[in-house]
Amino acid sequence: MTNSVKRHFTRIFTIVFSVSVVALSGCRTQQIDPNDYPIPVDEENVNAGEEGAAKEGVPSDPSVLYADALKPEPNSIKESGRYVYNPVDIPQMYLNQYKDKPKIVKVAKDILYAIDNVSTEIDLDLPEEEALSQEEFDQAMILASLSNPIASAVDVEPIDENTYALKYFPSYYVSEGSEVSEYGGFTLESRDDISTDEAAKYFEDFKSYATDTINKCVSPDDSQIETASKLYKQIIKDMEFELVEGSMSFDPAQFNTDEPVVTAGSVVKNVSERKFNGENNFCLLYVFLLNQVHIEALDIMAYNGVFTDKGKELVSERIADGMFWEWIIIGADGKYYHCDPALEKLAYDKRYSDVAGAEPDLDYFGMSDTRRSDTFKFSRTSMMVNNDPAIFMGPGNGIKAPECEESYSF
Repeated sequence: MTNSVKRHFTRIFTIVFSVSVVALSGCRTQQIDPNDYPIPVDEENVNAGEEGAAKEGVPSDPSVLYADALKPEPNSIKESGRYVYNPVDIPQMYLNQYKDKPKIVKVAKDILYAIDNVSTEIDLDLPEEEALSQEEFDQAMILASLSNPIASAVDVEPIDENTYALKYFPSYYVSEGSEVSEYGGFTLESRDDISTDEAAKYFEDFKSYATDTINKCVSPDDSQIETASKLYKQIIKDMEFELVEGSMSFDPAQFNTDEPVVTAGSVVKNVSERKFNGENNFCLLYVFLLNQVHIEALDIMAYNGVFTDKGKELVSERIADGMFWEWIIIGADGKYYHCDPALEKLAYDKRYSDVAGAEPDLDYFGMSDTRRSDTFKFSRTSMMVNNDPAIFMGPGNGIKAPECEESYSF
């Protein structure tokens, strides 16, 4: 693994352990013919790498192919009445952010396509004169990971120019002699990856859960806010949840080099187990489902907030004193709302643990800024959008958390 790739992982894991922000993960199953992916009504999908480029009528000019990567994927449930899982769907907010770097989006889709098919190698379909720099590949890898948890279930190592090896669900260990960098990060190395057959089983369960859940809950006639509320309620009913009290700081010296720090693909594994042990992964599952139905979802961390007495009734004293909390802001039907699936789940379990078939009360869904402050007070300057590529690769035009002016009325 090159030093640049090591820096990429260092940045990600610095945020994971020092702020409890991002724990990206993975998903998927058997080989898929690219012709099976959803195709836009007015354009052929050319985003699946070499296969897409070979389709009749697709220009061979690389600049045109890169521009095609910026075209939104179809919203299958709206267009055909039934949701079809799409591993290469990049959310619109990222297409906007990378409008001047379409090659990054194209490569991110190639990566997602390869992982979806549990390939052991990826050979990027780029002309010789368009070879990717390591920084560009890092950006594409981060974009893929933020778009779909499958990309965070892999470790990627360069073989030669534009060719990379993929290892699935590895564990990460602090490298021997690793020291904290100027960022406050440290170097990790991956080991103990699993076979492609084992990985495919995790991916199939993840894909099946997303497909079954969306098709069971969502109607093509639903508004965005109705869709978001239905998916929110379903994951709260489906998943077990425990709020683990972790440390908000991390010292690599406290870990033995023979003990794993973290294992890749935690969101996918959590879905397979139907059990989550922290608000981060639970939020990421909700973000992914919203991405797949084309609803804007911002994963929010407030790092200098205060739980109110009402909030403290649901979390432990240590969590309440930590001043960190994570939730989602959704953009639905032209308005923005706070949604806190973790707090909703804690309230649901507290109230209805002995009530079969109970529905969540949605006390923490569709909140305004004012209502959000009823349980967790925060300053806007302390808010960070975790699923913003600029956090990892900056500098750049980062995504700003919008104001949520009103609460949704059911």
